[in-house]
Amino acid sequence: ASAFGINQEHAAGGLVGITSGPTEMGTVGVRQAKIIISDLIPMTQVTLGTFNLPVTIYQPRATNDWDLIALPLLNMAPVILGNDPASLGNLYAPVGLGWQATGVHLAVAPFDALELGLAYFNGYAGGNPNADVDLEKSYLATIKWMPSNFMLSASYLTEGWQEDINGDGGTQQQNAAGWIVSAAYQSEKFEANLDWVMFTVEDYQLDKDGDRTDLTWTGYQVTLGYWIMDNLQVLGRYEWIDPN
Repeated sequence: ASAFGINQEHAAGGLVGITSGPTEMGTVGVRQAKIIISDLIPMTQVTLGTFNLPVTIYQPRATNDWDLIALPLLNMAPVILGNDPASLGNLYAPVGLGWQATGVHLAVAPFDALELGLAYFNGYAGGNPNADVDLEKSYLATIKWMPSNFMLSASYLTEGWQEDINGDGGTQQQNAAGWIVSAAYQSEKFEANLDWVMFTVEDYQLDKDGDRTDLTWTGYQVTLGYWIMDNLQVLGRYEWIDPN
C-alpha cells in the first residue's frame, strides 16, 4: 500500500485530530466521534459521525503530524461576508478545509494506487459546522492517485447554508463551491507537498438592501522537508491566500 494511503502515526495510536470549529475555541468537548466500517462492502471504507474530511494534505492528519505547528492558512482563513454593519464579522471558512464535518464519507479503492471518495455532511450553519440547523447540505468528491512514493489528488467541494441577511428572521440561501488540488512526494531524505484551492460564492447577498456579488477565495501552500539526520528534519513552508 502507498505510504500516503494511511496516517501511520494515527494508525499506531497517535493523537486524534482535535481541530475545533470556529465557535468552539476555548471550549471543552468531543472533537471527533466516528464509526469506521471497512470492507463490509468490498474495497470500501465507510465513516459515520463527526470527523476531519480527507481533503488537502494536512486536514485529515492528526495534530501530531502537521509537520509545522499550525495548519496552512488555506485550511483556516475565513472570508468576511457582508458589507452591512449588522453582518460584519460574519465569517465563512470552507468547512471541509478546516473544521470537522458531521455526516458520512465513503472511500472506494478499486486498485492499490487509486482511491475514490464521496462525502455528504452538514454545511456551514451560522458559524457552527456541526449543528444540524442548516437546510443546505454539503458534498465532497475526491479522486486520489498514489503510485509508490507520490500522491496526486483532485477534489470538488460544494457547501450550502442559509443566513438571516435581512435581519427579519428569514433565511437567504447561499452556496460556495470550489476545487482543491493536492500533490506530495516522499523519498528517504526529501519530502514535498502542495495544495491549491479556489472557491467561489456566486451571487452572494451582501446586505439587507439586496446587493449581490460573486466572491472568490483562493490560496496555495508549498511545504518542503529534508532529513539532515535520522532524527533531525528541517521544514519550511511558503503560502499565499486571498480570502476575498
